[in-house]
Amino acid sequence: MRVYVLITLLLLNYSVSANQKIYVIHGHGGNKTLMHYLASNIGKSGYVVENFGYPSYTEDIDSVSKRLFQKIQSESFDTVSFVTHSMGALVVRKMYQWMNDSVKFPHINKIIMIAPPNKGTPVADFYYPCGLMRFLAGVNLKYLTTENNTGLHALPIPTGEIGLILGITGRKHGYNPFLKGDNDGYILPERAILGVEKDITYVKAGHTSLTQNRKVKQLVLTFLAKGTFQP
Repeated sequence: MRVYVLITLLLLNYSVSANQKIYVIHGHGGNKTLMHYLASNIGKSGYVVENFGYPSYTEDIDSVSKRLFQKIQSESFDTVSFVTHSMGALVVRKMYQWMNDSVKFPHINKIIMIAPPNKGTPVADFYYPCGLMRFLAGVNLKYLTTENNTGLHALPIPTGEIGLILGITGRKHGYNPFLKGDNDGYILPERAILGVEKDITYVKAGHTSLTQNRKVKQLVLTFLAKGTFQP
């Protein structure tokens, strides 16, 4: 009898795990390799995980988000969560525009945004007026500016439990001395916050190195398990 109960519990646990999936999504100028460290550790923790890649210089956010939406629709998971870096958060936010009451889509449980440009970055403002920089930075640079007419400010506010991990130096000036206040080199913390987050935490690391940071790894796993960054 005890063996039967044990097998039943194991099967139930497998069934629950099999109906959840975590999508890890890189940002502008990044690729799947950049997110491998996080994706690998999420997988080792027992989650079904996919490291979702896209050509950020040549495929615009609209197209990427629709492709991600259709991919998730085609799979059989009841619940999905997202771990995003930088512009990856905007891809997920844009994806909400494809949802409505008549469309079947899994429940979105948690979204962990690492250094998201939710309200743009002055770094993109600096480069955008230059035609050469617009060409080199690709089709998505306009989404990263702070201007109101770029489409960024029209992106939906996501649902689910949202956790924000932001990079700082912990000093008066950040990694980029040309940005006013503490920053991760690209993102000012106040321009990342949407106001609907369940928890926000700060890590002393630069924008790109956040994805390889051990503390960030642990914070991601803690939020996926508990919905908070508190251990």
